[in-house]
Amino acid sequence: MFNSSLEVAKFEGASIRTVSGVRGQIKKIVRSPDGAFRATFEDKILASDIVFCRTWFPLEVARLYNPVTSLLREWSGMRPTRLVRQEKGIKLPRRPDSQYKPVARETRHFNPLHIPTQLQQQLPFKSKPKFEKRLQNGRRRKAVVLEPREKKILTLMQQVAAVHHDKVHQRKVVHRAKQQKFLAKKRLEASKLMRKVAEEKRSFYQQFSNTSDKKT
Repeated sequence: MFNSSLEVAKFEGASIRTVSGVRGQIKKIVRSPDGAFRATFEDKILASDIVFCRTWFPLEVARLYNPVTSLLREWSGMRPTRLVRQEKGIKLPRRPDSQYKPVARETRHFNPLHIPTQLQQQLPFKSKPKFEKRLQNGRRRKAVVLEPREKKILTLMQQVAAVHHDKVHQRKVVHRAKQQKFLAKKRLEASKLMRKVAEEKRSFYQQFSNTSDKKT
């Protein structure tokens, strides 16, 4: 876009825009290569995007002053090109390069949004991604409409399963409580044993020191 760092310095803070409509702004000069700069955009752009920087240059139009000094009645001034073409029936010339042509753009396919598993666990339920179960051929499973008798059977099975899960949960709670009580008992016995061993060592070393003093 620029050929030197001086050109970049003149356009710092200027607004830029991609063909797809993503807006951005020129921020700072990059030392190498010459003419490179750093810019920010409001959305992620691709390497294939074309970036435009709209510029304006002041252009002074030359003024023409042509006073008419003759008083001839048949005099007529200069006519614009439109009137000349209209009188002589000349059509406006059309350049083939200036004609509008249909623009064929390829459809972009973006990768699906990937949320890490650790981040999904921290999100609330309404913000977590919902995954629909599909069959092997890729079709969605159809909703099954149950009859009244089937609904009663399904409700009974769900109630039985809920009671079973509740009993299993209670068993786990009781087992965990017994396990904690057993571990506490074992820790108490281990502390008593360590205390007893320490007392026996202390008494043994006291007797050993007394016998050695008597011998000396």
